[in-house]
Order: sequence, then structure tokens, then C-alpha cells
Amino acid sequence: MATIVVSGSAGGMGSAIRKRLESAGDRVIGIDRTDAEVVVDLEQPAARAEAILEVQRHSGGVVDGVVAAAGVLFGPGSRMVSVNYFAAVQLVEGLREALTGSVDPTALVFSSNSVTTHPGYPLEVADACLAGDEEAARAVGDVDHGVTAYPATKLALARWARRAAPEWMRSGICLNIVMPGLTDTPMVADHMEAYLRMDAYPIPAARPGTPDEIAGLVQYLLGPDARFYSGSVFCMDGGSEAALRADDWPTAPHES
Repeated sequence: MATIVVSGSAGGMGSAIRKRLESAGDRVIGIDRTDAEVVVDLEQPAARAEAILEVQRHSGGVVDGVVAAAGVLFGPGSRMVSVNYFAAVQLVEGLREALTGSVDPTALVFSSNSVTTHPGYPLEVADACLAGDEEAARAVGDVDHGVTAYPATKLALARWARRAAPEWMRSGICLNIVMPGLTDTPMVADHMEAYLRMDAYPIPAARPGTPDEIAGLVQYLLGPDARFYSGSVFCMDGGSEAALRADDWPTAPHES
């Protein structure tokens, strides 16, 4: 039985991840604002620190996996900066020592295919996140009010994980990135039809993904057959990213 920490465990993809892992006999320590073993608002740095201590208490100081799935799509840019980027990084880094006590430790962070499909979002928000000053990054995030801060924070998170992954792998921890596309969750329910009708956002699968499909990918990445992945980006979006940018990846070193 593995012990897995899942942020955002009370709804959407996080809830589906929890159900799938528990059905397989794993123990889940959930983090969310309600209905979780650790109830906190991840926007607040002090609350995140308390969450890390609570996870350590619940787990006895050893966890086998951390899934940073919590995120917000709407609202102030500053909240997106704190929850989508800084909370994920603080949680994963704060539980790194607990991961080292596992035989096959894995950390997963949730980015988004909007990183590569949403045009014109503010890269300065991503740069501010990666600079590491949360208050400064929150201020930059609030300059652009609306959903465009979302892909910027998710870009920052993917880049952080890619940069950190080699060193984490050297210490035995797999660190990878899950990049869902449009998924049928409560967070996007009110906007689902609009997304599906967008000519600028093709979905070759002609449907949104399901939380359980994402959960299946997560379960695999947490398991023993995924031990050679490090810094890998898993885009699960029904073909949208490939339809829009077929030649952009892989990129030869002399093309970048």
C-alpha cells in the first residue's frame, strides 16, 4: 500500500485521482479547502507550511507520492499565482524529505495544455513566478485581470519542474508534469459548450477528457513501471496540442 498526497483532492481531477488510488488499496492524504484530511487554503504561505506539517503527522514522515493537482482557473491573477505556482512548488519541495523515505518516490505537478495552445498570455507573469518572489509575482499577476494569468502560472510550474527534475532524479525521486486539456470538471462546467465550439481550439477527439482518464495516467506515473521518467511532460488533451502545433515539438537543438 502506497501513501500518496493529493492536493485539490475534494473535487474534479483530484477527486477522481483519490478514488482510483483508494480503489487500488493506496492510502490518500488529501489537501483541500473542504472534505480533506488537511483542510487549508493554499493561497496562504503559512497555511501551506501548516499543511506540510499535517501531512508529515498523518504519514509518519514518509510518503510515496505527491500529486500537486490543486489549481484555480478564474478569479484574480494574484490568487492564480499563489495557488497554481507557489503552492504547488512549496508543497512538493516541502515534502521532498518525506519522499526520500520511500523506495520508489514520485512527485507530479499539474500544468495545462493551455501553456502551448492559449495565444498571447502574459509571459511576464511566468517570469515573475520563476524569480521566486511571491508578493512581486502576485502584483504582476493582478496587472492582467482574467483567465490569461492561468496559462502563465502553469507555464512557470512546468518550467520549474523541468529545471528541477534532473537533480531530483539523481536523489531517486521522479518529478514529472501532467498537462491536461479540456476536462469535464466542475471548474469549467459553465464554459464547456463555448470551449467545444471554438474553431481556434480544435479537439480531434470531439469531446472533453474525463477526470478518470487523467486519474488513470496519474496512477500509472505513480507506479513501478514509470521509474525512468524524469522531467517528462504528459499532454492528455484529445489531440488539441498536436493539431495546433504539430511541428513545434520535438525541436532540434539547433532550432531552439
